[in-house]
Amino acid sequence: MIWLSVREEDADPQVLCERLGAGIRHVLPTLDLALFEDARDAGRTPRALAAALAADLALSTTNLNVILDGGDALGVASGRWLGALVDDLPEGHRILVSARSALPLDGERRVAAATALMLDAHDLIFSAEETAACLQSAASTANPVDLDGRLEGWPLAVNVASTGRNVPESVRDVIQGVLEHLPLDVQTALPELAVLEVWTEQQALDLDLRLPTGWFRTVRQAGLPLTPIADAVRPHALLRAHLERLLQRDERRHAELHERAGERAEAQGEAWQALRHYQLARQPQAHQRLARELARRYQERWEPRLTIQALESLPASLMTAELSVMLGKALVDSGDVPTGSALLQQLHDQGVRHADVYYGLGALAARAGEDDTLLRLAEEGLRCSRDTREACRLLRLKATALFNLGRLEEAMDVAQSALQLARGGRDLIELGAVLDIVQVIHKSRREWVECEAALRAGLRIYDDAGMPSRSVMLQNNLADLLVRRGQYAEALALVSAALPVAEREQSVVQGLLLETSGEILGHQARSAEARLAFERALVVFERFEVGAFITRVWPALAQMTLECGDAPTLRALMAQWTLTGPPQPHAQQALLMCRGLLAFHDRHWSAAWSALSEVTDGNLRHRAALLAAGAACRAGTFDHAQAQEVHGVLRHAQPHQFWPDDAQLIGEVADACRRLGAPVDWSADLLGSCTARDPAQAKPAAPVLQISALGQVNVTVDAVPVRVPLSRSVEMLVWLALHRDGGTRGDIMNDLWDGSSEPRHVEYFKVAVRHLRAALASAPAVTFNPLPFDRGRYCLAPAFQVEIDALLPARVLTHPTDEDLQNLIDAYRGPFLPASDAPWVEIRRTELLDQTLAAALMLTHRLQREQPERAAALLEWSLALDPLQESTHLTLIELWENRREPAAARRCYTRYARMLAEEWGRLPDPALQERYQ
Repeated sequence: MIWLSVREEDADPQVLCERLGAGIRHVLPTLDLALFEDARDAGRTPRALAAALAADLALSTTNLNVILDGGDALGVASGRWLGALVDDLPEGHRILVSARSALPLDGERRVAAATALMLDAHDLIFSAEETAACLQSAASTANPVDLDGRLEGWPLAVNVASTGRNVPESVRDVIQGVLEHLPLDVQTALPELAVLEVWTEQQALDLDLRLPTGWFRTVRQAGLPLTPIADAVRPHALLRAHLERLLQRDERRHAELHERAGERAEAQGEAWQALRHYQLARQPQAHQRLARELARRYQERWEPRLTIQALESLPASLMTAELSVMLGKALVDSGDVPTGSALLQQLHDQGVRHADVYYGLGALAARAGEDDTLLRLAEEGLRCSRDTREACRLLRLKATALFNLGRLEEAMDVAQSALQLARGGRDLIELGAVLDIVQVIHKSRREWVECEAALRAGLRIYDDAGMPSRSVMLQNNLADLLVRRGQYAEALALVSAALPVAEREQSVVQGLLLETSGEILGHQARSAEARLAFERALVVFERFEVGAFITRVWPALAQMTLECGDAPTLRALMAQWTLTGPPQPHAQQALLMCRGLLAFHDRHWSAAWSALSEVTDGNLRHRAALLAAGAACRAGTFDHAQAQEVHGVLRHAQPHQFWPDDAQLIGEVADACRRLGAPVDWSADLLGSCTARDPAQAKPAAPVLQISALGQVNVTVDAVPVRVPLSRSVEMLVWLALHRDGGTRGDIMNDLWDGSSEPRHVEYFKVAVRHLRAALASAPAVTFNPLPFDRGRYCLAPAFQVEIDALLPARVLTHPTDEDLQNLIDAYRGPFLPASDAPWVEIRRTELLDQTLAAALMLTHRLQREQPERAAALLEWSLALDPLQESTHLTLIELWENRREPAAARRCYTRYARMLAEEWGRLPDPALQERYQ
C-alpha cells in the first residue's frame, strides 16, 4: 500500500507522476519500472507516462493499493492524468482518493463504465439498521430508536453510544475541542449558524450573521461533522444542537435570529423549518398560524401523522377548539383511537358543535359497525356544517350509513347530492372521496363498468393533485374489483404500489391493503404468503379497534392456516377469539364460519353442517352454504330440500367468494344436486374460474414484464418493482418492448443515439445494455438471461410475457367497447417517455396523444346523452391534455347548452374565445358570438 498526502505542487501531473513512481519503488523494490523510466527519461507526456506505469504494474504479482489523501489539491491537469491511469490500470490494482469536495476525475463516466466507485458522506454513514445492530451487539443500554434521529449514522457518535456513554456530552467535548482551534473571530460568531440547516456563505449574508470573511473555507477544513452538498455543507444534528446551546446564552440575539430565519424559511416554502424557528423564537402568533396552516394542508391530503406533528408542536395555551378537533380526528386516523376518540367526545361534551366533531365521532361509529349511530351523527353534523367541504364529508358518512342499513336508493341519492356539491365547489379532494362511495353502491348492484369508472376517475383526481395518501383507499378498492374479475396480477401490482404509502402513514388502509393482498395470494394458491398477509392485517385492525374488519379477516385467516396444515394453531386462535372477540352479530357469524371450517377439516360432518348452516352473513353465506352442503353429502344426509336451498343461495354467488381448493367440492355438490333433480346452473361459472390445484401438472407461467411508459416510467416483473438505473437503459427497454423481434446494435443506436457511431456512444450503449440486463435479472422470477444477444440481435427474452401500455391504443381502437375506451384513457398517465427528447420518442409521443384524444372523443359521443356529466369530465380532461382542440371546445359548449346549464356553457365559451384570440388571433364564429353577447 502507498499513502500519499497530496500537496499543492501535485497540481502539476509531472510532480504527481514522479512521487507516485517513487512510492512504488519504495514498497515494491523488486518490480522493474523499465517502461515508466524510459518514458520519463525520453521526456514523454504525462499521458504516456501513465500508460507506461500501468504497463509495468501489469507485471506485478502483488496487488497495489494507492491512497491519495487530500485530493482537493489536485488540479484539473493532474486529475486528468490520474483518470488516465485509472483507465489503464490492470486488474487487481486500486487507486483510492479522499477529498472534501468534488474531484476533476470525470467520475460519472467511469462509474457508468464500472471502472470506478464513488463514495460520498451518505455512503460512509451507518444506516438505521446498521446503527441498531451496532448498539445491540455492544450490549448498549441506549435505545436505538431514541438515538438514531440524533446520531444520523455518524460513526463517532454511534461508537460513543455503543459504549453506553452520554452521546451529547461526549460528542460535545469533541466538537468543542475542534471549535477552540478555530480563529477567534470565527469561533465567536459560529453559534449563529445554529439557525441554518444548510451552511453557505450566501445564506449567512442573507440572515446578516456576524461571520468574518473566509469563514466557510476555514470551517470546512476544521474537521467538524459536516456533509458536503455541492457548494454547501449540512451540519450534523449534534453539532447544531451544541451551537444552539451556545447561541441561547444571548437570549435577545437567539430570538432575533430564529424569528428572521423563520420568516425567510416560510418565504422559501420551507414550512416545517419555519415552524421550528418560530417555536424557538417564542413567537406564539406566528407559531399558531403556521401550525394551523400545516394541519389543514395535511388533513386535506389525509396524512394524519403530519397533522399530529404540526399540532403537537403547540403548547396547550395555543390549542383552540378548531385545532383540538383536527388533532382528535388525526389521532383516530393514525391509529391512536382511544386518545383521539376521548378528545373528540370531550369536545362534544363541552358543547363544541363543530362539523368535524360529528365527522370524527361518525368515523368511529362506522368502524364499530354502529350504523344507526353513524346516521344520527351525520344528520346532526349536517345541521351545523358551515361550508361545502364540511357538508360533503357528512353527506359521505350519511350515504355510508344508509348503504350499510340496506337503503341503497337513499344512499345513492345522498351520494349524488355530495357529488353535486363537490363539483359545484370545484372541490377535487371531496369529489374523489365521494366517488369512492358511489363505486361501493355500484359494486353492490354489480354495475361493474360504472364502478370501475368511478374508481379510476377518483384515482386520476388524486394523482393529478399529488395526493398518494388519498389514493391508497381507491387503489385498494380497484384491486378488490380486479379480484372479482380474476385479474390477480394487476390487482397485486396495485396493492404493492399502495402499501408503502399506507405503511408510511400507519393508517387503517394498511390493514385493508394487506387483507386484499391476502385474498389475491390465496386465489393464486400461495397459502403461506396469504396467511402472513392476513395475520398482518389483523394486527393493524386490532390496533385501530375496528371490530367489523377484525372479524372479517378471521375466516380467511382460518382457511389459509388449514391450507398450511396447521390446525393446532387455528384451534388456539379460535379459543382466543371466542374469549376476546367483539360481541356484535358479525363477530358471532365469523366464529360460526371458523368452527365450521375446522369441523369440516376434521371430517366431523355433522358439526360442520350444524355450524355452517347457521351462517347468514352476506359476505360468508355463499361459501358456508357450499361447505354445509358438502358436509351433508359426505354424511349421507343431503336431500332434495337442501339441494333446492343450495340452488337458491349459490345462483347469486360470485367466483371470487371461493378458494382454489373449493373446485372439487363444487363438482361434488353439483353432482349430488343433479341426482336429486335440483338445478345446477350455478356450478358452471364457479367451476370455470375456480380450478383445483395440481402442483404436479402445473406449468409455471411466463413472468409478466409490465412496463408503464406513459407518464412516470414504472417496470415490474410479476408485480415486483424493478429499478432500471440509467435513462438510456429505460429507453432501450421500451424500444425493445415495442420491437419484440429485437434489433441490431445499429438499429437501436439509430433511434436512441441518432445513428451516432462515436466510440463514446458505442461504449455508453454497452453500459446501458449491462445495466438493463442486471436490473431485469434482479427480479426473483427471472431465472434466465433477460436480454440475450443472439445472431447479432438484442431482444427481450422470449420467456417474458411483455405488457406495455404504449401498445394499448393499437389493440383497442379497431372495435372498442365503452370499457375498452375507458381503460385506454385511464392508461394515459402522461406523455410517452417524458424525460426523453429522441426523435423516435417524440413521433410516438404525438401518435399516442392523438390516439388517446380520439378515444376520449369517441367515448364522449357515446356517453353525452345518458351520462352527460361523465362526458363533460372527459372533454375537460381532453382539453387539459391539448387546450387547442377547437372541436372539443365546441362539443363541450354544446353539451352544457343541451343540458340547460347556461353558466357552465358561458364559462366554456369564454375559455374557447380566449384560446382563439391568444393562439390564432381570431374570434369565434359570429353565430356563436351572438348567442353569448
